Amino acid sequence: HGVIRDAFPFDLPYQIPEARFREHMRYVSSNYRCVGLDEVCDHVQGIDRKTGKNIAITFDDGFANNLLRALPILEEFSVPATVFVTSGYIGKKRLLWPERLACALAETKVDKVAIGESVFNLRTPVEKGSAYRSMTQHCKALSTLAIERMLDAVFSGPDPVPADQDDSICDDLRLLDWDELETLARHELISVGSHTVHHHRLSQIEADDAIMEIDSSRRALEYRLGCINYFAYPFGGFGDDFDAMHVELVRSSGYQAAFAIGPGGAFGGCDIFRIPRRNITSELTTSDLDYLLSGGGSFADAAGAKLIASALISGVVRREGETT
Repeated sequence: HGVIRDAFPFDLPYQIPEARFREHMRYVSSNYRCVGLDEVCDHVQGIDRKTGKNIAITFDDGFANNLLRALPILEEFSVPATVFVTSGYIGKKRLLWPERLACALAETKVDKVAIGESVFNLRTPVEKGSAYRSMTQHCKALSTLAIERMLDAVFSGPDPVPADQDDSICDDLRLLDWDELETLARHELISVGSHTVHHHRLSQIEADDAIMEIDSSRRALEYRLGCINYFAYPFGGFGDDFDAMHVELVRSSGYQAAFAIGPGGAFGGCDIFRIPRRNITSELTTSDLDYLLSGGGSFADAAGAKLIASALISGVVRREGETT
């Protein structure tokens, strides 16, 4: 999702420190042919028959750090990338709720917080990191409005939740403004796609609202940037986060392709409106990255990848397709 200057006070899975991102880009540029989404879509449709190890890089949401921190490293290694933008937050000071939660946990002075029947200790960076992971998983089952209300309730009082980009610890987590987005979109290595207006989980909103989220985002971006061909589903899981109805809504809205999250790769014949992507997190070393990109599709989270990588090294398990 993003690239930050230094490590956050605790681990943020989807905000990768610059040094690690540089390691990742050095690795993929040395071991893969880095391509844009046009070529991915040609391959899926059988138009491009090129073989070999190809990879496409995408970012979700539209963080300012995509321009300020990621782009210089992409330039260093000549790696193209696509940024999927949540159009309703562009130019707004308010952070997206996961980043708002992260800043609240980083800055709060309280030792613990409670959500429902769960109590989370916040005394150390490790405890805050663990709480962040658990709380984000809990929040993903809620509507965006319910999440905002919960954050206001949990972190109100003497330790309010930072809501804007003026806080120094959260500056790397703000969203692009329109001028920055236009600068990014003009760069020869960068393309821009849509990620809805408000980043709602499509499965949790009414069909009419889903149509608005899908179509209005494209229209707003096209008004400022020109043609928008590609869409990424918020959260990205087919079944839980979006379903066949939403796939058809995206198709009928005029997009050329859409991207989800899931195992596997963008192989010829896969649904061009459900092209899978892999989550790459801040914990992943280049060895972990090698495992995931070599076919390790069942362990997309960092902890799972590390466990399986360790097991492979020790000989406990084998990669898919290997014989004993």
